[in-house]
Amino acid sequence: MDLARFKSAIHPWLDPLLSLPDGWRARRALVGLPDGDYFAAAHVPYYAQFASPERIYDYIHCQYDGTTDPRWQEFGAPDPADYAFWAHRVCALACIKMAVESFHPTVKPSFWELV
Repeated sequence: MDLARFKSAIHPWLDPLLSLPDGWRARRALVGLPDGDYFAAAHVPYYAQFASPERIYDYIHCQYDGTTDPRWQEFGAPDPADYAFWAHRVCALACIKMAVESFHPTVKPSFWELV
């Protein structure tokens, strides 16, 4: 069995086991909260991980060359090559950027600052 097949076979069993301590920790932290509905009152802005969201399909399905993205500078990278390298790798940072700006609207870090 090759490594990729081994990982695919073990992942459904191992991942839930590894996440158990996080679940226990969350339950302990939330146990004292009274019953009811809880809401985040913040407006959450949307940011795509790519500087040109209208090109997302091309990035994902057509191997779009990010060095030719006309809006690469909005990412904050020093050059198109750095942007092209990082644009595919910052999905989690896009989520962090949205969360930061929802609770601190005056703080607007560029993706490059988060990288």
